[in-house]
Amino acid sequence: MNLKKEYLNETIWGFKNYFQENANDEAKKVFDKEFVGDLGYISPNFLINEFFEYVGYEGNEYTQFTNDVKEYIDVINIIYYEEDEEFVPVQASEYTDLMNEFWLVNFYWMTNFKEK
Repeated sequence: MNLKKEYLNETIWGFKNYFQENANDEAKKVFDKEFVGDLGYISPNFLINEFFEYVGYEGNEYTQFTNDVKEYIDVINIIYYEEDEEFVPVQASEYTDLMNEFWLVNFYWMTNFKEK
């Protein structure tokens, strides 16, 4: 039993502080941006959305769809979602239909757009 891992995943504090990212120096040079600031809490799957927005890219249809999802839920996990700046248990989400669509779209993209 890994107490640290269990503690991090089962508390809101641990959940919020599980991932931390730092911008890479080469990206700073290429895009001539500092990559500093507070994004609040987002799921790692939304990092590309934030990056694209920051550097001015629109992204493909999938990225645009996930931008729409992020408008309502910006942290996605099997335990919690962050909805309207509040962490709620998945079972209590008011966006069940949206999340079902999110999982279906993810499955579709994973199974139909792989390199063969």
